[in-house]
Amino acid sequence: MLLLTLTLFTGIILFVAGILFLVRNQKLTQKIQDFPRSKILSIIFMSTGCAWFLYRHVFQLSEADFGDYKLIISLVTLFIFFSSFIFTSDFLAVRGLSIVILLYAREVLDAAFLQEPTSRLVHVSVIYLFIILALYFGAWPYRMRDSLNYLFEKPRRASVLGLSSVLTAISIFISAFFL
Repeated sequence: MLLLTLTLFTGIILFVAGILFLVRNQKLTQKIQDFPRSKILSIIFMSTGCAWFLYRHVFQLSEADFGDYKLIISLVTLFIFFSSFIFTSDFLAVRGLSIVILLYAREVLDAAFLQEPTSRLVHVSVIYLFIILALYFGAWPYRMRDSLNYLFEKPRRASVLGLSSVLTAISIFISAFFL
């Protein structure tokens, strides 16, 4: 994918997430707080992560990169996918989101490799922050529940996060078009 496309997509995601945290609606707040244990989002994020990993990383393997073992790697991946719903179903939406973020970060960093530093610096910095958060919440998914509860204890905290997310999205848009 082109770096510009990925930059714009990242900016849109951050902008929408920021707006979601800025809006003061009790139903929306409850949906956001229920995210870590959502069964539907668990299926969506885990399926997306599994399909993405299989398509972009396993099926594209050459013989030099364990290409002879595509079937075995695919079966192990599918076993992990299905067994995660049986054995570690708690906070699976957070883990699935972490998987998707890490796979997306790989695409962005591959696209940004050897590009002009000024045009990619803001975007890559945000992506590295995403990587850190994905690793942290993927390892300790209950911390996302605690973080969301902390954010929504006082409405100002969620507003500050939403505003910073919107401003980051705007800076990504500016860096994409003007640098």
